[in-house]
Amino acid sequence: MNDRSWFRGAATMLVLAAVACGPQQQPPTDTGVSDTAAPFDSGITGSDAAGPTDTGVDTGLPPPPEDASAYDGGRTFRHEVSISLDLMPGQEVTRCTILRLGNTSAQYIRRVYANLGDASHHLIFYKSSRRTEQTTPRDCTGFSGVRNLMDFDPPILIAQQHETTLNMPPNVGFPIDNDEYVRLEFHAVNLRTTPMRATATVVVDTVDQSVPLTSANLMFWGNTRISLAPMAAGTVDFFHTPLVGVRVFGLTSHTHQYGVRSTIHRATGTRSASTPVTWTNVVDGALLHDNRNWSDPPLTLFDPPITFPTGEGLHLRCNYMNTSNRTVTFGESVDQEMCFLWAYYYPAPRGTQVCAIGYTAGNTVACFPPS
Repeated sequence: MNDRSWFRGAATMLVLAAVACGPQQQPPTDTGVSDTAAPFDSGITGSDAAGPTDTGVDTGLPPPPEDASAYDGGRTFRHEVSISLDLMPGQEVTRCTILRLGNTSAQYIRRVYANLGDASHHLIFYKSSRRTEQTTPRDCTGFSGVRNLMDFDPPILIAQQHETTLNMPPNVGFPIDNDEYVRLEFHAVNLRTTPMRATATVVVDTVDQSVPLTSANLMFWGNTRISLAPMAAGTVDFFHTPLVGVRVFGLTSHTHQYGVRSTIHRATGTRSASTPVTWTNVVDGALLHDNRNWSDPPLTLFDPPITFPTGEGLHLRCNYMNTSNRTVTFGESVDQEMCFLWAYYYPAPRGTQVCAIGYTAGNTVACFPPS
């Protein structure tokens, strides 16, 4: 199977991760999305500007990376984008915008911060291949950036907590192009009894690509074969080995409301000679991530980053308790279930890696790029 076929498979796998509910049918909400970029040291909007990292101005945001001054003579940049949705009581939607980030050179993201407000299930922040803004949020399906092979948008950050901060390791950055466009995908739920406005904001701190850094990216892995019997416990597993030589500096897990615990271990297994691969005899090693709160899973960070000897990988286990009187299957809604991990890694010369059980027959793992 050639790389293009693998890529088509990877895109299809993530379509599976989004099709359970399909596009929401509520009308779009015009919310005055902010799409300007601002430097550390001024109130200028809509353009790049460089300045000292310590300005004495209280922006209400975390400070830039502590080592930012070590790069490009302290010339760092800040860009901010946001999305707002008006939600009725009990309403659950997924909506997207395409925004111009405002950077005037090719840059590396050194830090990304997301604030999801009070109504979010999650937010995905992507690089976008589009070159036209869509500032009014429109209905979209989950993982919208990877649904179309000809319009593939690599995710930069998938945020699940009220606040998430991801600092890149020293000498590492996520590359973005000159005049970058980004996609914000906001999955929000209003659990209140009154209408509300839900707002999510993303702030990135960057340096110019004239600074020589190693590129970072994201691994997105999981199992879409989920079927939980009514009023019963259930377990779903996924294991695979990463691309050779990678270093993982952050990871997390993702389930919905019937998830009671999700763990990620270092592990080893026996690999089949066939492609897509199957794994048997998976044996757990050290516990790396342990989440018991489906709505607020921690982003587990590693300093120094973790490496993987030959044959070692990541074993994700999702434990569920289906308290409903119906069979729960895979899908986007909080009333359906998922079992995913994503891990931030470098070096990443081949970009985003997507692996899943559920696209091919049995428990085979299909990946792009293959590993």
